[in-house]
Amino acid sequence: MKSRPILVYITFLMIFQLVLPNRITSAVAASIPAILYVAPAGDCAGFTPCYSHPQAAVDAAQTGSVIRIATGNYTIPVGMSQVLLITKSLILQGGFRTTDWYDPQPFTFPTVFDAQHLGRTILIDGTPGQPIEVTLDGIQIKNGQSSQGAGVSGAGVQLSMQRCVISNNQASGSGGGIYLSNSSSLILISSRVISNTAAETGGGITLNSANGNSSMTRSWIFGNSASVEGGGISVTGGHLKVEISLLADNAVTQTGATGTGLAANSAQITLDHVTLARNTGGTGEGVSLNGDSTLMATNILAAGQASAFSITAPSSGTVDGVLWGGGSTWANGTNTTGSGSVTVQHAYTGDPLFIGLDPVNLNTYFHIAETSPARDRSILTTSDYRDIDNESVSVYETVADLGADEFIRYATSGSHIHVHVEPGGDIEVGTPDGTPENHRGAFFWNGSKWVTNDTYAHIVFTDIQTQDRLMNYTMVADLTGSAEVGKYHVSHSTYTYLSPANEGSSYRITAAQYRITNTDTQEIILLNSRGNGYGKASFDIYIQYIPNSTIAFRSGSVWFNYAESVDQAAQHALNDETGRAGILTTCDNQVIDRSRYWMDINGGSDMGGITYFFHTSNLPTRTSVLGTCFPEEFRVKYLSTPGNLEEFRLRPVVYSETLLLPIYLPLVVR
Repeated sequence: MKSRPILVYITFLMIFQLVLPNRITSAVAASIPAILYVAPAGDCAGFTPCYSHPQAAVDAAQTGSVIRIATGNYTIPVGMSQVLLITKSLILQGGFRTTDWYDPQPFTFPTVFDAQHLGRTILIDGTPGQPIEVTLDGIQIKNGQSSQGAGVSGAGVQLSMQRCVISNNQASGSGGGIYLSNSSSLILISSRVISNTAAETGGGITLNSANGNSSMTRSWIFGNSASVEGGGISVTGGHLKVEISLLADNAVTQTGATGTGLAANSAQITLDHVTLARNTGGTGEGVSLNGDSTLMATNILAAGQASAFSITAPSSGTVDGVLWGGGSTWANGTNTTGSGSVTVQHAYTGDPLFIGLDPVNLNTYFHIAETSPARDRSILTTSDYRDIDNESVSVYETVADLGADEFIRYATSGSHIHVHVEPGGDIEVGTPDGTPENHRGAFFWNGSKWVTNDTYAHIVFTDIQTQDRLMNYTMVADLTGSAEVGKYHVSHSTYTYLSPANEGSSYRITAAQYRITNTDTQEIILLNSRGNGYGKASFDIYIQYIPNSTIAFRSGSVWFNYAESVDQAAQHALNDETGRAGILTTCDNQVIDRSRYWMDINGGSDMGGITYFFHTSNLPTRTSVLGTCFPEEFRVKYLSTPGNLEEFRLRPVVYSETLLLPIYLPLVVR
C-alpha cells in the first residue's frame, strides 16, 4: 500500500518591524554612541541612549557628541541654579519629535529651555587658553535671571548659535541675553535676540573678550534694553561683524547713556547690509564708538535715531553706501556726530518706506516697499547675496538694496508669490464605447462632478528667487492626537486590518489614520495608511466634498465616486468596483513625472480655492491585492489670504505588520 502524504497546515506569526523614515530600532541607535537623545519623561520612542533632561545627556556625553532634544519645555533641575551647565565641546540640536529624529523643525516644534526667572538658563564654563566649542541649534532660551548672562553666560568658549531664540532674560549686571568673556567668540546665525534686559551693559548681548572674533548673520537684535550702554549689543575688545541683520527698537534707560543699538569700546566693528532703526533712549545713538574703536559700515539703512553713528576720538569710521532716514517719522536727529573722524560716501536721504511693522510677525518686520529710496543702491554686494529672509537679488534687478531687506518684485502685483506650471499625471478615463481617453493634469470639481483637464500641467506657487515651493505649513506624520493647521482640523488615530497574501496567508497591519476637516466648508478627508507586506506604506484617500458624495483613491490603481459619506465609503472591500471612473497611471522607468496628481476645488489654490495633491509610486509585484499604484504623500494647499499660500502634508505610517503564514509539513501514513 502506497503511503499518501497528508498536508497539515500550521500557522505561526512572523513579526516584521518596519524601518520607516521617522523611526529606527534601539539597536541601530545604540550603534552610534556619539548621538544622544532627550525627550520629556525619557520616552524617545526606542532611540537610545535616552534621557529626560538635557543636563543628564550633557553629563553622560563624550566630548564632541551630538545631543538631539525633542520638543518640550525644560526647566532648572533640582539642586541646580541653571537649566543647563556645559563644560565640554558638544552639539545640541532642538526641534525634534520623538517620531522623527532626522528632520528638526525648531520653529514648528520648539525645544524650550525655560529658567522661569529662578536662575540662569545656560552656563558654559570652558577654558580660556583652549576654548571649548559648543553649538546650540534650534533652541529657545528664555526667562533666565542672573547677575550677568541671564540667558547664556560663557567663558572660554567658541559658541555657535543658529535658529535660536533668546528672549525675556534679565541680568542685574551685563548681558541680559548673552554674556561672553575670557577669550570667547560668538557666531550667531538666523537667530533672534528679543526683549532681554540688563541693569548695566548689553541688554541683548555683551561681548567682553580682547581677542574675541564674533559674527552675526541674518539675525534680529531688537526690543532689548540696558541702563548704561548697548541696549542691543555691547562690545569691549575684539572684532564683531554684523551682516544682513536687524538692529532695531533697542533702548538705554539712563540719562546720558550711549549706544542704544550697539556700543563699542576699543573694538573693531564691521557692519554690512544692516538695518539700524528706531533705537532710542540716553543720547540716542544707533551705534556708539568709544576708546580706540574702528567702524567699517557698508550698505546701511539708518533711520529714526537721535544720531545714527556717534564716534568719539580717537575712534574712527567709514560709512559707504547708506540711506539716512528722512521724513517726519524716520529722519535721524543727526546722521553722524562726535569728535572722532568719519568718512561717508554714497549716501542718500529719504523716508525708507518701511512696511510690515509688526513685532509679532517677525518675518515681515522692517521690510521696505517697492518705491523705497533704499532700492538698488548697494555697493560691494556679492553675486550670491541673500537678505535676512534668504531672498536673493531679483531677476529683474542687478543691484541689491541698502539695509537687511531685499525688496522682491513678484510676478503678481501686491502678492508674494510667483506661479509656473509643471507636468502632472496621466488620467485614463473610459468612454461609453470602452475606448480609453487619456487626460493629463488635474481633477477639477466643476460644481456637480469631478472632471479632468487637458493641460498636462498644474499651476504651482514658487519663490521667484529660489524656485522653492512656497509652504507656510509643513506638517509631517506622525501626529499624536490632533492639530489645528490654518482652516483645517487634523486628528490622528490608528486602525487594524487584514490584507490577503499568497496561499492563504495574510497580513495583520496596524496603521495610521488621519481625519482632516475643513472648518470653513466642513469638507472631510479620511486618509487610511496601508502596508504592503514589504515595509512600505501608502494611503487610501477618501474626500467628502459635499454631504453624501465621496471620491476615493484606493491604494490600488482605480478611483471611485460614492454617493455616501467618507466613513461609509471606507467600509467597502478593496476589490469594490462600484462607481469606477478611471485609472491613475503611475510612474515608470520611462516617464518619471506621471505620478503627481492634483484635485482642485473652486479653481484650485491658484484661483482662491483648494488643491489636494498626492504623489504615487510604482512598487514591485507583491503578494497582496492592494494594486500597484501607491499614493505616498498627501498635501492640502490653499490661499488663506491673497498672496498667502498655506500648505501642509501628511505621509503614511504603518506601525506594525504581522505575517500570518501557513507552513506545509508532509506526514507519511503507512
